Amino acid sequence: MMRRCPRCQRTNPPDAAFCHYDGMPLDTIHMHGPDHFRHEWRFASGAQCRNLDEFVQGCLSNWQDARNALVRRDLVRYFQENGRLDLAAIVPPAEPDADVALHSFLEKLPSKVKVAPILDVAPRRLHVPNSRRGEERRVAITIINRGNGMLLGDLAVSDGGQWLRPASTKIKAKTEQLIEIVIDTRSLPALGSYFSRIQVRTNGGVVEVPAQIDLSVRGVPFHGFSVTDAQDLAKVMLGKPKLGAKWLADGSVEMLFETEGWRYPISGPL
Repeated sequence: MMRRCPRCQRTNPPDAAFCHYDGMPLDTIHMHGPDHFRHEWRFASGAQCRNLDEFVQGCLSNWQDARNALVRRDLVRYFQENGRLDLAAIVPPAEPDADVALHSFLEKLPSKVKVAPILDVAPRRLHVPNSRRGEERRVAITIINRGNGMLLGDLAVSDGGQWLRPASTKIKAKTEQLIEIVIDTRSLPALGSYFSRIQVRTNGGVVEVPAQIDLSVRGVPFHGFSVTDAQDLAKVMLGKPKLGAKWLADGSVEMLFETEGWRYPISGPL
């Protein structure tokens, strides 16, 4: 009868003592040691764990299955049945976040397999060119976990908080997490380039993402004219007073201000 490796699940010849693929002992059930389990733990994928290192690696590779076992308190019962009351005692409650609870539990286990999330962010720089004052732009950054376990942390804007804001500041990623960044140019006072920094702070490292937005002169079509802002419109109306009076009377000016996010009526000297 072929022998199956408890780690990689590949089959080996009946007389094999070690797995031909990863060197794992095939008779681990008879091995002795403080981290060896009396009864193996089996995941839904078929992976079997007979010691603590295999268990931690199995949880990392079968995260959802391990998470569900923690929620059902199966892990507590399993360790109690194996005489490992010390491990059963440190299984945390699943509430309020089962993923965080599982990550915390695996970190506490005395295993050679280390739970180590590693932070990466893409892109490493945000640049939004050719933006127009008064518009709202949306971009996204991807939080990437290049290690294992759960990447946990937060996101903060260190400068430019009045015009740049993340849709979410909470980071929790097993593999990847997409976070939308909203850029609102209505609070920016003049044309030009504006700069900010987005700090991503996690248990797998810290990354700072520079952000730049360029407000450029780009006219808005208005009754055969092209205006860049409210002041520019006022100059056109002064040069064409009859048309200006007509636009005010039929609501065209107010509609343009509302569409572009300009303050109506215009205030201050021309």
